[in-house]
Amino acid sequence: MPPLIDLTGRQFGRLTVLRRNGSDRRNKPMWEAVCQCGVTKSYKGNSLRTGETRSCGCASNLFRTERCTVHGYTGTKEHRAWINMRQRCYNKNKPRYLYYGARGIKVCDTWRNDFLAFHAYMGDCPNTQYSVDRINNAGDYEPGNVRWATSREQGRNNRQCKLDMDKAREIRNSDLPRKQLMLIYGIGYSTLNNVLYNKTWKEDA
Repeated sequence: MPPLIDLTGRQFGRLTVLRRNGSDRRNKPMWEAVCQCGVTKSYKGNSLRTGETRSCGCASNLFRTERCTVHGYTGTKEHRAWINMRQRCYNKNKPRYLYYGARGIKVCDTWRNDFLAFHAYMGDCPNTQYSVDRINNAGDYEPGNVRWATSREQGRNNRQCKLDMDKAREIRNSDLPRKQLMLIYGIGYSTLNNVLYNKTWKEDA
């Protein structure tokens, strides 16, 4: 019998292996893994390694739902905003995941897999100058915390405006890497640079 290949901690698509979980009827090792959507199940090791299994089924279900849903909004500003909103929160390969999903920002269950529910709440985007904005930057994408806003309105609502001087001093005196500082203090790259290099920075800047 070939030696056991330990899959603990390895990621396969949307699945992250947690631990060995016994064997199947053919005495093949089974592995417990958690999906990005939160579902935990057991899978055959061979299915994981070959790429046959890459999610708990949520990815294919989502694709099937979107493919079969005829809403007439594909390619519109509203539909792109919905797609990008989910990508920021759940796709670790996207650059902006660091500022959203990595910080624990989520899309509410009602909107995550249902564009029409999102659009029913948000309505049509007023014009090309508007994009989706969270009113409370520490909150999720959910009813009551999301609006269409211009870049200027979003700038006034930027996390920089909520960063007090004590935290700014902590950042300037820290030896931590920039990415870690952004995660800890919930700020973006431009805000971090402003705090580090703009000596006139103040809370109401």
